[in-house]
This record gives sequence, C-alpha cells and structure tokens, in this order.
Amino acid sequence: MNLFTINGFAARIDDFFLLPNGTLSVIAGNFRTVSLEISVPGDQFSYSFAEPATAGDVPNVFINNLGSFQIARLDGLDLTSNNTVIDVPTLGLATTTSGPVVMLSFFNFATNDNYFFQLGTSNVPHPTDLASFRQFVSSIVGGNPVTQGAFAPNQPISLNDFANASVSELSADELIIGTNGPDFLTGDDGQDTIEGRGGNDVLNGGEGDDLLDGGEGFDTATYNVGSRNEFQFTLTETGLRIASPNDGVDDLVNIEQVEFLDQTVLVSDLIEEIVGRPGVFLVAEEVDAVFTGTADNDTLIGSEGNDFLGGGLGNDSFEGGGGNDSIAASDGNDLAFGGTGNDNIGGGVGNDTLDGNEGDDTIGGGFGADSVSGGAGNDVVAGGAGDDTLEGGEGNDNMSGSFGNDSIDAGDGAEDIGGGTGRDTIDAGAGDDRVGGGEGNDSILGGDGNDFLAGGGRDDTLNGGAGNDTINAGAGNDVITGGADADQFVFSSFFDGEADVITDFEDSIDRVVIRTIDPDTGAANINSGGNGLAGFVAAMNIIDTAAGAQMTVNGNTILVEGITAAQLTVDDFQFL
Repeated sequence: MNLFTINGFAARIDDFFLLPNGTLSVIAGNFRTVSLEISVPGDQFSYSFAEPATAGDVPNVFINNLGSFQIARLDGLDLTSNNTVIDVPTLGLATTTSGPVVMLSFFNFATNDNYFFQLGTSNVPHPTDLASFRQFVSSIVGGNPVTQGAFAPNQPISLNDFANASVSELSADELIIGTNGPDFLTGDDGQDTIEGRGGNDVLNGGEGDDLLDGGEGFDTATYNVGSRNEFQFTLTETGLRIASPNDGVDDLVNIEQVEFLDQTVLVSDLIEEIVGRPGVFLVAEEVDAVFTGTADNDTLIGSEGNDFLGGGLGNDSFEGGGGNDSIAASDGNDLAFGGTGNDNIGGGVGNDTLDGNEGDDTIGGGFGADSVSGGAGNDVVAGGAGDDTLEGGEGNDNMSGSFGNDSIDAGDGAEDIGGGTGRDTIDAGAGDDRVGGGEGNDSILGGDGNDFLAGGGRDDTLNGGAGNDTINAGAGNDVITGGADADQFVFSSFFDGEADVITDFEDSIDRVVIRTIDPDTGAANINSGGNGLAGFVAAMNIIDTAAGAQMTVNGNTILVEGITAAQLTVDDFQFL
C-alpha cells in the first residue's frame, strides 16, 4: 500500500477586506508549508459537494468513503469524520493570471488556519509571507465550482493529479483511525493499531501483531486466512487475544464478532468457550486491569498488577492476584480472595466470604452475615452490618465488628479490636491487645499477652488470659476474670443497682483500681472520710458473703469471689 504526500501551504488569516480602489487587503500571518497524507487501497478517491447556500458561492466538498483511508493526516493532525478540517473542504476552479487552477482548500475553525492544495499540472508558487500571499490572492480573478471534466463531482480523483505530490511505501507499523460512521479499515504488514471509533466497523489487521479497537457500535474483526478451528484464543484484561495461523497475534478491544473464512462467531460466545461458562473474566498478563461483573454469577481474576475488580448483581468470585488490588463485591453472596499485595476489599450487600491473604489489607464486609479473614499482614478488618465472623490472621490487625452479633478471632499479634453494637464474641489471641466490646452483652478473651479489655455498656464477660492485663468492665453487670499474672480491675463509673463480679482475684498480686471521680460526670464516686487510702477502703463498706468479699460504691456492688473482707487491704487497691 502506498502513502501519498501532497504538499500545500497554510495561512492563518486574521482579516481581509476590499479597499475603496477595488483591491483586496489581507491581514494574515503564520505562512508555512503543510502536507496532506492519504493512503487508500487504490490511488483514487471520489468527492461530492452540497449545493451552496448563495448562488455563486463555492460549495463545501465531502470526501467519500473516508473509512477506506488507512491514513488521513493534515498538517500532522489525524483526520476523522468529526474533525472540522475534513468536513468543510472546498474544491473550486480558480482562474489565475497564469491560467485555471483547481484548488482543494480546508479551513480549521479551531486554529483559524486556511490550507490550500493544488490539483492539475500548473503550479502556483506557495506564499511564504504576507506580500506573496496578497500576490497569490490578487492572481485569482475568478472562481467557480468544478462542474465538469476530470474534477467534476463524483468523478474519481487520482492522488497523482495533485501538484507537489509524492508517493512512498507505507511503513510497517501504522496508526489507522476510522470515523464515527461505518468504516472498513485494513492494516498492512507490521504491528498496526486500528481504531474504528463510532459506527459498525469492519477491521482487518493484516499480517503482524495488531491492536484492533472497534470503539462504539457493533464491530467486526475479519480474517482472510484459516478457518475457525485453526485459531487460538486467550482472554486479556481488555478483551480477546487471537493467534492466527499466518497473520500473527491480535488483541481485540470493543469487538463484538469475529469473521473467519468458514464462519462468523460472536466474541461473547468465544469467551464462554474459553472459560467454560458465562460471566467469567480472566487476565493473561502482568498489567493493571479494570473488570466489572454482570448480572450473572461472575468470576473475576486479576493480574500481577494493581487491579480493580467490580462485581455485579450475581454471586461473584474474585481473585486479585499479585499487586495492590481493589475489589468491590456489590450485591450477592460473593467470594473474594485478595492474593498477595495490600488489597482493598468491600463485600457489599449479601453474605460474603472475604480473604485478604498476604499483605496489609483493608476489608469491609458490608451488609449481610459475612466471613472476613485478613490473612497474613497488618490488616484493617470490619464486619459491617450483620452477624459477621472475623479472623485477623497473622500480623498486628485493626478489627471492628461494627453492627450485629459478631464473632472475632484476632489471631496472634498486637491487635486493636472493637466489637461495636451487638452481642459480640471476641478472642484477641496472643499479643498485647487492646479490645473494646462496645454496646451489647459481649464475651471477650484477651489471650496471652498484656492486654487492655474494656467491656463497654451492657452485661459483659471479660477474661484477660495469661499476662499482666488491665480490664475495665464499664457499665452493666459484668463478670471479670484476670487470668494468670498480675492484673488490674478498673472501675471508672458506678451505677446504682448494678453488680460486677471478679472471679479470680489473687491477693497481693492483682489490684482493684477505683476512679474516685467519675470521668463522664465529674462527680465524686467515693470520699476517703479524711483517713487517706484507708478512708477510701472503709468508705466502700466491704462485707463478707457466701461467695466472697463484696464492696459497694454508689449502689454498684463489686463481688470479689474467693476472698474475705479481711484479706482486702489498702495494698489491694489503687485510687485515682
């Protein structure tokens, strides 16, 4: 295929007007030589023009079948059907002082440039400055539309008919751009990029490894060699990859069907053949992918890059692969596996199963009874609305049950855990953990390590496990177990009628910590009576019961099981 280069000139005309003496005055600048590059399957094209609005005006010309153009560039700009400079050219017969000349002219409204290209054998010198341009304009003594002869409307015009034209072999690798209408675009040898843009296009890459992008419309990739069973198919992050027996490997983007010598097949059918069922997307290369599911039950598999995988209405499965991926599960009971990398996973609506796997992941279950696992790494895990099951895995995790009756297993590591509202069951695991039960009747196990446990509102069961733990029961009727080692049982606020129980107080090892001033109200919880620490102890009215020693502060009782009142001395308390 040949590339025709037609040389002309451009003038940026700022203003022109007729002087009183009848001569034309032109104010212009930026004169330069420009080129029009066109490559077509043959060496001819046809044109047509609309009737001029005013008699005697030169009509606008429209080059037909722009889709057959493999390259159409004006002044280095790729031309398309929605480009101003290709839609409003003018073809006219200009009578000059040296004879008749057929001129093809374009006007670019965006830049205020006029482009002039000459047909025929006579050659008008190209203006290079204002003076020579005025001379060129003055040489035109008349102008009319071309109505007959070789350049009459709808007559094929050979590109060789242009003055200052040259021809060269088309280079192997080309960018071929179609129009917003139906185009037939054909590549050549080499690695071509063909963009159909609007309309129902037919794209043929020819030999070489090509990229065929149909754009909008219902587009077809056509192959002139081999039957359907001679091709191999792979899915990529953008579409379909086809390896032909002779023409190389092509990537198809925004292509709806493929035409072989023996049959035409929808791309959606080819995808289903590859994956074995509808609604499945795969990624072949280590690149960043953007996938969105459908209303079906989709499986979306990411690449080794930083992918975005978005679910649809069905019960979808996601696998992020390598990279820092974002997975948005949307509706349905979805399954998401983050893979390696620091991933962001959102469950959406439905009972989802989410696993961050390796990396520092951020995972939110969303609405529904979700199962969420952070996996290895320092993860942020939230259950969302619903009765969720959360597992932190290895690493120092930040976990939140949020709404609902949640079950949280933090695993080993120094975790920050919040139960949120609802009746939560929390196992902080080994490590120095910080746990807040939140609202609801919660059950909290600190596990090994020096933990801080806070019950929050309602009736909680708190167990520090092994380690030097600090346990703040909070409001409600709480049952508190310190576990092995030296623990502190902290009471900050007291409520008349509530009853707390310490199950395993070890005399001279554990300590009861009393806030003398309520941190919320600022009111005094207890007064010493002027006798120092002993006065505070005496003010709590410690008595013996069948279960152990019981103290009372502002009507809130605290039972210390297995201990007598005489055993509780000043050394067992700390007053803040």
